[in-house]
Amino acid sequence: STRKFGVEIASNLCVSSRSSVRQARFCAVMASQPPAKMNTVAIALANHGGSKAPNTALNPSPIPIAAGTSGNRFVAVSSGTNFNLAIDSLGEVWAWGWSQYGVLGNGSDGEHNTQDGRLVLSYLAEYTPKRVPTFMGLKAIDIACGQHHCAAIDSEGVVYTWGNGGYGRLGHRDQANLHTPKALP
Repeated sequence: STRKFGVEIASNLCVSSRSSVRQARFCAVMASQPPAKMNTVAIALANHGGSKAPNTALNPSPIPIAAGTSGNRFVAVSSGTNFNLAIDSLGEVWAWGWSQYGVLGNGSDGEHNTQDGRLVLSYLAEYTPKRVPTFMGLKAIDIACGQHHCAAIDSEGVVYTWGNGGYGRLGHRDQANLHTPKALP
């Protein structure tokens, strides 16, 4: 394990992907904060340039992220190009980061025009984890992120995919982008 930012990072659990999109950087790692070494939390490293961001420092710094209710904790994390997924101890899936292609699984890709009178598209960023509604009440056991797409498997063995569907990568026999998780046929 590695010690950084006052937390002990378990290298066998560390998943890190760091990219920049319009000054937003997202990275997720699993970490254990002493003295409760068995209590796993997710840390997002951020270097946000926007005014909506909770951390506008020029250097990345850790932001501890809680998994909703007291006693709940993240047990798995995965990072895409500029977004993250996590599973909590109840099996619910959480997402945060850049919303392009619908990778946050919330029903939208967050696309919006940033300037009046000109077509300048951008995407919304979620700076804190939000539950992916499809998995509320389901027990997810694993998650994975591609560059701009996601997959999760539930305790019944059902695989769900969402995000960028180009080249048929989501497995639904088409190239449509999916903004919410959909079970494979």
